[in-house]
Amino acid sequence: MKPVLLPPRPVQHFYRGGDRIAALRGIEPETDRQPEEWLASTVSRFGSDDVGLAVTDDGAYLRDLVGADRAAWVG
Repeated sequence: MKPVLLPPRPVQHFYRGGDRIAALRGIEPETDRQPEEWLASTVSRFGSDDVGLAVTDDGAYLRDLVGADRAAWVG
């Protein structure tokens, strides 16, 4: 299996923060309320269908890739 590249995926919340995460990733923050980045997440934030899920460069959810071939991903 080849490595899968995951672009930055900051998560918006009600509390402020995220400027240092954005600087580390070399991206412009969309808002001052993105204090977390969920890395390689296969679960979404409670109450949401897709907030927090990792997405590949081509737009596929990591959750779906893992679900389609669990043995290859986790053994």
